[in-house]
Amino acid sequence: MLIVFEGIDGSGKTTQAKLLFSKLESTGLTVSYSKEPTDGVIGKLIRAEVLNKKNITNALTVVLLYAADRVQHINEVNLKNASINIFDRYYFSSMAYQGCAGASLDFIQSVNSFAPKPDLIFLLDIDPEISLKRLRVHDEFERVEYLKEVRSTYLRLATKHNMIVLDAQNNISALAENIFKIVGDKLVGDFE
Repeated sequence: MLIVFEGIDGSGKTTQAKLLFSKLESTGLTVSYSKEPTDGVIGKLIRAEVLNKKNITNALTVVLLYAADRVQHINEVNLKNASINIFDRYYFSSMAYQGCAGASLDFIQSVNSFAPKPDLIFLLDIDPEISLKRLRVHDEFERVEYLKEVRSTYLRLATKHNMIVLDAQNNISALAENIFKIVGDKLVGDFE
């Protein structure tokens, strides 16, 4: 099973992905957690040159860098090794962020056509002004007006891709319990 957490920065997706990982692992299931951009060579390049130094800004170039990082991510995770794989960001992030930066959604989908479709996608939805208050450090993509566009794109993608939209302003524990219940229901349903 592939479970993906999406949302603008500061939405709590990393917190919720890690809480779900711990909860599922404590039940004895084989679980993996990973994030994008990865800690690999291309992921480090993205963090340094796109997010921090802003040396690479062309939307198409950024889409291709994220797709290249994603290829390595999927190969390294080897989705068959764990029964449940939890990804903190996936190609929907490229669609939302680089789509709002000028890349066409068709191009982004085409470049990422190699990527397996997730079984569950959680979109943690939050007002960008609240999300930015949660962050200690801001990167290239973290400006209120831009994040409002990204949020709007995410909400459109949610309908098209059957994402489970959750209010990220809810209590962390209550949100985690809700996510665990949804995952548990899906697991039971898959075994019936």
